[in-house]
Amino acid sequence: MGDDELRIRSFRVCFDFERRIHHVDRWRIPVPYGLPLRGIAYAATALAAVLVLQGLPLFGPLLALVHPALRLVVLPVGVAFALVRLRIDGRPVHAAALAWLRWRSAPPRMTAFRAAETRGPALLGDVVVAGDERGVGYRRADVSGPATLTLRYPATAERRGSRLRLRRIGTDPLWRGKSIRVERGRRLRLR
Repeated sequence: MGDDELRIRSFRVCFDFERRIHHVDRWRIPVPYGLPLRGIAYAATALAAVLVLQGLPLFGPLLALVHPALRLVVLPVGVAFALVRLRIDGRPVHAAALAWLRWRSAPPRMTAFRAAETRGPALLGDVVVAGDERGVGYRRADVSGPATLTLRYPATAERRGSRLRLRRIGTDPLWRGKSIRVERGRRLRLR
């Protein structure tokens, strides 16, 4: 291979568009595929964090126990190496951290690109749950009160604290449905 040729060991490297430093003047950096600028930024940020932590009363004496070469070189380089290798949902660490901060600072509900007011639970009218091709009967559900249920099949009830658990016991429908009222703060579980 000549000086102008570059050996590509993986096609992923061809399509991973990332700024990297391969040469400093005439000196070639002895790292395969160069040194990512993102890693230099991570190392500089880690070094700045170490310098700030040295001035704090709690962390300063602890960091003073570590040799200066480890504290000022090895630790920032190790942090930068780990952060460059780490990907969260396929994104670099700084992009994932910004997305997390944006998510945490955004309002929980949006309407027309504006914050929507948070309301309590919405009360629905009558909701009919009917069987499908898998058979008639009760589907698994958790119901929080206040609610009124009309059961069309026989069931047994078992109370556990503020929760009532219902299980179907028969296959023949009832002539007249049984109504169960679930009070506010109570829960009903259909199984």
